[in-house]
Amino acid sequence: MFCNSDEETIFHVLVGCHFAQSCWHRSGVGLHFSAESTFADWFKAFLSGGRVALVDELLMVAWGIWKARNELLWQGHSSQAADVVRVARSCHSSWLLAQENKFEPLLFDATVVGSSVCWVRPPPGKLKINTDGAIFEATAQYGTGMVIRDCQGKLIEASSSLHSGACQPAVAEVLSVKEALNWLSRRICPMG
Repeated sequence: MFCNSDEETIFHVLVGCHFAQSCWHRSGVGLHFSAESTFADWFKAFLSGGRVALVDELLMVAWGIWKARNELLWQGHSSQAADVVRVARSCHSSWLLAQENKFEPLLFDATVVGSSVCWVRPPPGKLKINTDGAIFEATAQYGTGMVIRDCQGKLIEASSSLHSGACQPAVAEVLSVKEALNWLSRRICPMG
């Protein structure tokens, strides 16, 4: 999809395409392949090469390449190889931090958790957007997220993003609302 010069197979998109190769060269994985013709064969050859410590990065970069391919195909948004690798590493780093349980457990007010407060469907023909912001003080990052559902509770759109920089919780919440409004403006006025 990136180069339009070869048949779009999983191997071509994730390994053989010039864009994918550029991503691999920028990552710690590098690019080593010979006669492999499928992604599974390439991945098995990588594992047999004794580079197991880099498997997480390989998988995250492959995910990043696929994500960039879909953004180009469905949203017309092109990415730079350096950005693909940076986002893949950032997501991987966030995942590793979450696995280390560095964050304090969430404390819930038992009276709220046990109450009947829950998501309420919008009226027929309407959408409901829920947003949330989060701060990660340990890594000086913040996240935004949104979920859009219809009157049946069917998921229309969901997104989340991680950003570098420290901010107050209220600012992260406002930025989540801003992301949701940007989504709406792109859908209502796609050319403007």
